[in-house]
Amino acid sequence: MATKQTLAPLERKVFRSYWQDGMIDILAGISSILIGLGWLVDLFPITLGVPVLAITAWIGIRRKVTEPRLGHVSFSSKRRRDMIHGWIAVLSLGLVVGGNLVTRIWIGGSHSSASQWFAPAIPAMIVAAMSLSCAAALGLWRFVFYGVIFAASGLAIAEVRAEPWWGLVVGGVMVACCGGILLLRFLRTFPVPMQHPDVGG
Repeated sequence: MATKQTLAPLERKVFRSYWQDGMIDILAGISSILIGLGWLVDLFPITLGVPVLAITAWIGIRRKVTEPRLGHVSFSSKRRRDMIHGWIAVLSLGLVVGGNLVTRIWIGGSHSSASQWFAPAIPAMIVAAMSLSCAAALGLWRFVFYGVIFAASGLAIAEVRAEPWWGLVVGGVMVACCGGILLLRFLRTFPVPMQHPDVGG
């Protein structure tokens, strides 16, 4: 018990570093951009595979970029379970919020002026809700800021009456840029350890 209590602060510190390489931010932003552009050019079926490709890319990039600097990390079973529950919460919230908004405004055919004005903001608002859920579930509090970015993008798109999916593109670009800044800082803070050649032999 004493050992677990001693290691708990270290695990929390490693867990924070685990998410500070900016990779998830970059890929989340790029995914949002691709989904938005896919909808704009009527390639919706292709966009369904974007999140799967993003997750696959995230795993591969972490092995090439992050693990050589931080090492391979294996969290406790409780931490892994909390992470899984967190992702489930994020996806569930996106489905609930998205389904409710789409049903009420698009499928329901609401003709009120407020609903008609708000309709173009729906895609970005769904992502904003998922960002806030991600912040709470995984402790990634910068995703609160990303939620605000997507909400603001959605409202701006609604105000100018542009195509709804531009909210995803604009928000995605900003989030990807924030991720890029995090990645550069991560690479400066954690350089790849130098390989010392064997002596003798």
